[in-house]
Amino acid sequence: MKRLSEWPHGTSEKKLLERCRNIVTGIEPEAEVFLYGSRARGEAGQEYESDVILSVHIYEKSFFQSPLGQVMPLFNHVRAEGIRI
Repeated sequence: MKRLSEWPHGTSEKKLLERCRNIVTGIEPEAEVFLYGSRARGEAGQEYESDVILSVHIYEKSFFQSPLGQVMPLFNHVRAEGIRI
């Protein structure tokens, strides 16, 4: 999974995503924020929305390494193309 610093898009978009992350982690320090979908893949046009998922770790991180966690479609989608913000 890429980091935001590796995402080849504009500074203003990165600043907005960092601001989102800072608000979320200000409320829940253990939370993680991910951008996924067409914008993360670099396929979005100007009119496309940004898909963002917030992970507050309801499950232990080890759950997502387990066989059950490995078959969760949304998790696999985010893991494949997500950008950790």
